[in-house]
Amino acid sequence: MITIQKEGVRFPARQIYLWILVALVGIFLTACVRPASSGMGSLKGRQLRISSGTEKDMFKVPLPAPTSSPTPSPVPLPSVTHPPPALTATATAAFITTVTTTASQEMTPVPDRTISVPILLYHQIQDDGNSRFILPVSDFRAQIKALAEAGYHTISMSRLAEVIRSGGQMPEKPIVLTFDDGYLDTYENAYPILKEFGFQGVVYVITGTVGTEKSYGYMQAEELQALVEAGWEIGSHSISHTDLKTSRLGMGTDIQKSKDDLEALLKTPIRTFSYPYGLANPWIEDRVKVYGYDSAVGLGTFITHSPKTLYYLSRREVVRGASLADFKALLEENNSENPDPTPDQDR
Repeated sequence: MITIQKEGVRFPARQIYLWILVALVGIFLTACVRPASSGMGSLKGRQLRISSGTEKDMFKVPLPAPTSSPTPSPVPLPSVTHPPPALTATATAAFITTVTTTASQEMTPVPDRTISVPILLYHQIQDDGNSRFILPVSDFRAQIKALAEAGYHTISMSRLAEVIRSGGQMPEKPIVLTFDDGYLDTYENAYPILKEFGFQGVVYVITGTVGTEKSYGYMQAEELQALVEAGWEIGSHSISHTDLKTSRLGMGTDIQKSKDDLEALLKTPIRTFSYPYGLANPWIEDRVKVYGYDSAVGLGTFITHSPKTLYYLSRREVVRGASLADFKALLEENNSENPDPTPDQDR
């Protein structure tokens, strides 16, 4: 066995080697725990805690590698400020205005407006016959003359519907003159009188009377086209003029096909519809809207209209035997509580 002797003390070589190894391990561990001049700074006052977890858990957050660059100066923390002051009255008003404006841009309400415009309903203008729906030519002329002298101006149904829906300009004292069914005397008798006073009308055509065996006594394409060129509006009065709830053709055919046929015949948009006999219900009114009309008219006693009545606009009927005073009363609002009259089924 090899031994080393120092000042009379003899040490085995194996024991000396063991002391050297322990010293080296101690130096190595010291270097790992307290690296000199490293970028990590001193660990004085810190506790190194190693959990009893797995090796993978122990190295979830790796320590930064040592660097030879100088330790950066600490970044000063921002100073503590007082809470922001409360909004002033002006700032608060501006904030509320901004929020309100943004909300209004996202949701535009339906305009809550009412418009007072008389809509009159005529059928036949001729001297033959004594039906309540046949007005003598002289009576009709006297009524139109009275409108002109009172300062009325005619507008189309589509124009009225547009103003009701979206607003807009109308002439002073507007009025709508409508003629149901499309009788030939509307062209022969009513049209010349209206033209004399600078007025136009709206004709609602039963399309089953155009170009068929039922055409006698009704306007055809030539007369209807002449009215369009003179500034009149053409609307649909269905194909068969039957109660739409019991139409043998079907509501879709009576409402939609009549529109398509008139547009193909006259090459002009058909935007307004007249309910046969003035009969409708919410479902029928919705179908008229779905099939592409902008408005629809029925019967009534009022002259005030709103967005809620666009698909059943009230028309006042002008009947045979009414005096000029009775006629002028149709131009004023009816404030009575009487319900609208029941439409005549024999029309």
